[in-house]
Amino acid sequence: MAARDVFRAQGTVEGVVSVTRPARRERLDAQRLGQERVVDKLKVFLQAARERREAAALFERIGVPVDPDALCSDLSVAQQQVVEIAKALSLNARILLLDEPTASITPHETVTLFKLLRHLRDSGVAILFVSHKLEEVFELCDSITVLRDGRNACASRPLSGLGRADVVK
Repeated sequence: MAARDVFRAQGTVEGVVSVTRPARRERLDAQRLGQERVVDKLKVFLQAARERREAAALFERIGVPVDPDALCSDLSVAQQQVVEIAKALSLNARILLLDEPTASITPHETVTLFKLLRHLRDSGVAILFVSHKLEEVFELCDSITVLRDGRNACASRPLSGLGRADVVK
């Protein structure tokens, strides 16, 4: 193999990059490579690796196992919700608005979601939780505001000491 030839390295080992000899239609791109700074060419790869590490650390911090390399379309609805919550947290959101977050997830996934939401609540994240399921409101929330027909039917007040009958009336 001549020194000017580029080899192909294949494999699934982390850190291995596939390098191929430019085909004719790729030669223009290869020529442009000479006009880019090395740091600019590497920035994309370094940034992707950093983002992957940060995503993995974020999912570990919130205690939910999600593979940062997975396609969102391959995730369950509950996992997609966790990704959205993680995205908000990565932006340092201190307030989360969740509108009927359990409407399309299983009871088991609800348990996992509530564990995450309690953890976030206890770490100082404010959660506005919209739900028609009062048992979920009583399980997760500290205070309640009831809207009926778009109007405030119950002034915001702490849930402690309130029963279902107090909220429904």
